[in-house]
Amino acid sequence: MLNKNLIPLFFCILLDFSFIFNFADANQQEAEALIKWKQSLHSHNQSFLSSWSLPSTAKNSNVVNPCHWLGVGCENGYVTRLNLTNVGLTGTLYAFNFSSLSNLTFLDLHDNNLFGNIPLSISNLTKLTSLHLGNNQFIGKLPLELGKMTTLTYLNFINNFLSGHIPSSLGNLTSLSLLNLGNNRFVGTIPPELGNMVSLKELRINLNNLTGPIPPSIGNLRGLKVLSVYGNKLSGSIPKEFDNLTNLTLCFFFK
Repeated sequence: MLNKNLIPLFFCILLDFSFIFNFADANQQEAEALIKWKQSLHSHNQSFLSSWSLPSTAKNSNVVNPCHWLGVGCENGYVTRLNLTNVGLTGTLYAFNFSSLSNLTFLDLHDNNLFGNIPLSISNLTKLTSLHLGNNQFIGKLPLELGKMTTLTYLNFINNFLSGHIPSSLGNLTSLSLLNLGNNRFVGTIPPELGNMVSLKELRINLNNLTGPIPPSIGNLRGLKVLSVYGNKLSGSIPKEFDNLTNLTLCFFFK
């Protein structure tokens, strides 16, 4: 007869094994997602990312550990950081499975040759705090879905070919401390909703094709230290609400 005193321990062991199996499955999914994206990149990237590989023994087993791959960082065994800057990556983000890499908190791919649109599914990175895709060749509009990524504190798209209007949904990013959209092809007016980003310290929207006045709501950004709007086609006077920006140390308005 089973000793009743052993029942809690028995269930505890079962739960622990279940956690291990679930963790291994997640780790395998992350590895496969990274491999799929690697395979979509141009051929000269394949040797550079040679550490990104699935051993033949990995099939139907739990031996894959992407945490040791180039540019990949982990916490508690999950992939939380991807840092591949200035390494000549050429390709798109279309094959990047953001859902399978939803534990990412840091994604930095700046200074490469990435092109195409920013996929709408990037908003599945619900834990992301830092996103840097600057100095690439991205085109098209910024997804409205970026406004759902409310954990972001750093957002940088400098030096691309992005166009269309700056999404008003970015105003939802109230934890953001830096927003850099400089040197793109954005048109239209500056969204007044940007004044909702009360944690913002640095706002750079220079060298675009923006028109109209600077919205008075920018005066709500009382912690702002850097404001760069030069190289646009702005009109009107500086709003009196700018008197609230007592922390402003660098300000670039004109051409």
